[in-house]
Amino acid sequence: RASTTQRVEVRTARGRGVSRVASVIMGTACSRCACTDGLSTMLGGKRKHMPLDAASWEQVASIQRPRAGSWTSPLPRVQFDRSSTPMSADFEWCEEALDAASPTVALDGPLGASPTAVVADPDATRRRSREASEATAAKAAAGRGHFLTEQLYASPGSLPPPLSDKERLMRKLRTTATFEMLGKIPRQLVESTGAEAQALRRRLLNGATIVFFTAGYPGKRFVFERARDLGVKSVVLEHPDSWARGLVDEGVIAKFIPIDMSQDAEVVFKQSLEAIRGLAQDSQTLDADGVVTFCELSVPVVARLCEVLALPGHAPVAVDKARDKHWTRAEMKKAGLPSPKNMLLKSAEDLPSAVATVGFPSVLKPISGAASLGVKKVTSEEELKEGYAEVLSELQSLVVSSGALIKNDGS
Repeated sequence: RASTTQRVEVRTARGRGVSRVASVIMGTACSRCACTDGLSTMLGGKRKHMPLDAASWEQVASIQRPRAGSWTSPLPRVQFDRSSTPMSADFEWCEEALDAASPTVALDGPLGASPTAVVADPDATRRRSREASEATAAKAAAGRGHFLTEQLYASPGSLPPPLSDKERLMRKLRTTATFEMLGKIPRQLVESTGAEAQALRRRLLNGATIVFFTAGYPGKRFVFERARDLGVKSVVLEHPDSWARGLVDEGVIAKFIPIDMSQDAEVVFKQSLEAIRGLAQDSQTLDADGVVTFCELSVPVVARLCEVLALPGHAPVAVDKARDKHWTRAEMKKAGLPSPKNMLLKSAEDLPSAVATVGFPSVLKPISGAASLGVKKVTSEEELKEGYAEVLSELQSLVVSSGALIKNDGS
C-alpha cells in the first residue's frame, strides 16, 4: 500500500513527486546498510535486522549458477552503488523513466496525433492500420475471439480452469538453475537485510531468464534496460508488430517471440506455453525462471502459465476473483469486510431491481474492465438507463489493431 501511494504521488506530481519520495527513503534509510528498514518501521512494519555470522555468508559465497544461457548483452552494464547511503543518482533513472512513460493518449485521441485512442489496454500504445482492423474484423466474423476482448468483457474468458488441489500437489517448483541455487541457501540469508544480502539477491538474479508476457507501452523500456543491467536474460512474448521487437537488435533483451494476440485466449495460452517450454532447448536462454506481465488484462493468463509450468506466481483462482468486480464484492462480504451494495446486471431487464437494491448515487462499470473503460456515475433511474446503453455501445465499438483494443473512429 505504501508503494502504491508513492507511485500515485509520482504520477500526479511528476518529477517533484519523485524527489519527495527519494527524500523520504533517504531520510529513513538504515544507517548501517542503506536498506529501507527505517521506512518499513515508519510505515508500521516489524522487520528487523537479523545479525548473521561470517560463516553463514561463507556458506553461500561459493554457490554459483549451475547453468545459464549463452546470451549476454553487448551493452555496458551499470555498476550499482553499494555505499552506506542511497545516492540521488539512484533515483534519477526512475524520474526520467516515469516522465517518458506517461502515454500521450486520451479517450478522445492521442494529443497531437491521429484520432485513434487506446481505451482498453492501458499498457500499450500502437497506431492502428486499416489492414489490421480489416483482418481482425474478418477473424471476428469467422467466429474467432480476441484475447484482449475476452479478458475485458468476461475474464478469464476461454482460458483453462485452475489446476485441482491434487494436480497442484503433484507439481513441485521446477528445478531451474535459480531454484537450484535457492535450495542451497538458508531462507534467512535470502530474506535478510543489509548490503551483503542485497548483493546475494542480485547474484541469484544475474543470469536468470525472465519471460515478459506483453511488453507494455514504449515507456516501459527502462524496465528492460534495468533488467539487462542486473544480468537478466529477458524474453518478450508479444504481438508481432510490437515496439519491443527492436530491443533484440539493440542488445536490451535476449529474445522476442511473436504471439498473435488477435486469437482467442485459449489459443494464446497454448502457444505461449509451448514457446516458454521451448526456451529450455535454446542455448541462449535455457529454462525460464519466471513469467511476469505489465498489463492487467494479461494477469489471468500469466497466473495459469506459472501454475502449469510450476513457477512461482499468483493463484489463478485468486486472480479471477480480483479481476471480477462482482466476485470481489462477494468475497469481501464472505470475509466480513465492508463492501458497498451492488448487483450484477445481465441485461436491461435487471435495471429496476438494481434501483431497488443499490439506490443512488451509484457507479456503473464492466465487471472485468480496465482503464476506467465504461465507468459511469449515475444519480437517477433515467441516468442508469442511459448509462447502461452507453456502456454497451462503447464496448461494442471497440476494434482490435496490432494486438490492442481501440475505439473505432468510423474508418
